[in-house]
Amino acid sequence: MNILFVTPRLLYPVNRGDKVRPFNFAKVLAKKHNLSLFSFIQTKAELQHVEPLKEFFSSVDTITLPTWKSKLNMGLNILSGEPLQVSYFKDRGFDEKISEILARRQIDVVYIFHLRMAQYFIMRNNTYRVLDLCDTVSFFMGRLLKHARWYMKPIYTYEIAKVKKYEQQLMDYFEEYWIISREDRDALESNRKFSNIQIIPNGVDIEYFKNIEEGSGRKSIIFVGYMGVESIDAVFYFYNQILPMVREEVPDVLFYIVGANPPDKIKALEKDKNIIVTGYVEDLRDYYKKASVAIAPMRFVAGMQNKILEAMSMSLPVVSTFYGNEGINAKDGESIFVEDKPEHFAQKVILLLKNNGIRRQMGNSARKFVEENYSWNKVLGRVEEIEKKIVNAVHS
Repeated sequence: MNILFVTPRLLYPVNRGDKVRPFNFAKVLAKKHNLSLFSFIQTKAELQHVEPLKEFFSSVDTITLPTWKSKLNMGLNILSGEPLQVSYFKDRGFDEKISEILARRQIDVVYIFHLRMAQYFIMRNNTYRVLDLCDTVSFFMGRLLKHARWYMKPIYTYEIAKVKKYEQQLMDYFEEYWIISREDRDALESNRKFSNIQIIPNGVDIEYFKNIEEGSGRKSIIFVGYMGVESIDAVFYFYNQILPMVREEVPDVLFYIVGANPPDKIKALEKDKNIIVTGYVEDLRDYYKKASVAIAPMRFVAGMQNKILEAMSMSLPVVSTFYGNEGINAKDGESIFVEDKPEHFAQKVILLLKNNGIRRQMGNSARKFVEENYSWNKVLGRVEEIEKKIVNAVHS
């Protein structure tokens, strides 16, 4: 089949969570289908990243939407019923280019990533449209609201109400919807049930994220994540409330903070000689191999945390909060440690740092769990079902 991917950001480099899912779906689907990609870029400098994508996409089209224009869009639409994050990605040129692509090419399926891009296909019903919501955004924002600064709470409250309404409206238009986890589906269906939602979880490349080497020997902790608001909060929560207790037992422990676009306040933590802030790294495996323990101290998040799956695939034991493990559903005490209280979280990190046997056992169990439960190939089976539906519709 000919499948058009429409995404809010160019999928390479894969340096943030909202690129991981569509990029890996493309890697899998390109083995059997002809893929094309249409994405926004913020600057012409991003065009250097088009070439690597041609391994999976027969064509890559882009439209430049500078940040100043996105912010202007939000300002102009702030009093409308449209969520700000939808206004952020509004562009007439993008809409016109879609019409051109659909007129020029035979497209069987359009894969639309995230509710932000749904606006371009609400009224285009002449092809099979898959809207991958990924997470239920209002679900995530509701959790974020609890930890937001006081002056941001009115803005988030206003946006949550608009997002909830928009999510429900979208459910009347598309042939099929994908969601990342049962928890996100349940949040989306809090008011009414839908028959065309498919739970398509994230996966992990278990051959790529595979550790056959021993660690460096230095006791170390790693946090991995694009430095969005949830990751920044998690780092400071760990640094302020958990790490001091860990250091009482393991004074020289190293703390790696790995992820693209760390703000200055995260970089400032490197004043501590035992904290290393890397920024974006080309190969995460190099840092997973250095670590003794991976942490996911997320206080608000929704969906599925790929950084946890990657660490587990590397046979690295993980200590997470409930929210980090939600959607993954690894068994606490067997494949992962799940703790929400700072002192209990610290105790589990200390246990893993000081006990090589338990650390190795947890790491091996984590690897086995990922091997048995998480593969990107599930998307291939679903697309084959879509292909059957399209063929049957043509011949009926």
